[in-house]
Formats: sequence, C-alpha cells, structure tokens
Amino acid sequence: MQDVGGIFGQIMVVPINWERSGPVDAEGDTFTAIVALTIGGEESFQRYSFVFEDGAWFLDSFGF
Repeated sequence: MQDVGGIFGQIMVVPINWERSGPVDAEGDTFTAIVALTIGGEESFQRYSFVFEDGAWFLDSFGF
C-alpha cells in the first residue's frame, strides 16, 4: 500500500503552472482550450474543458 500523504507531500513542493496556449473554442455552454501544463521543468499540452456557472468559471474535465 502506498503512503498517499507522503506522495502528496512530494508533489506539493514541485511548482505546477497552467497556461492557455491556444484559442478558446465555444460549443454551447462548454468552452475548451489547449493548456500548457508545466510540472517542474517538464511541459505537456492538453485540451481542457471549462463551464461558466453562477458567475464563475469551473474546470469541467482534466484533458480529453
């Protein structure tokens, strides 16, 4: 069994940065954008989905 608290403790010391790196596409009430995710020095790109509800933006999915 893994020590989940220990794993999260290690992750929390690594800087994580999300930055939109492309246009925002709208389809109904859902908006998607390609986001550059940088963890430490490693960069990857994923498409994330967002929704606007009750006056605030929410993450709808973690990449697809």
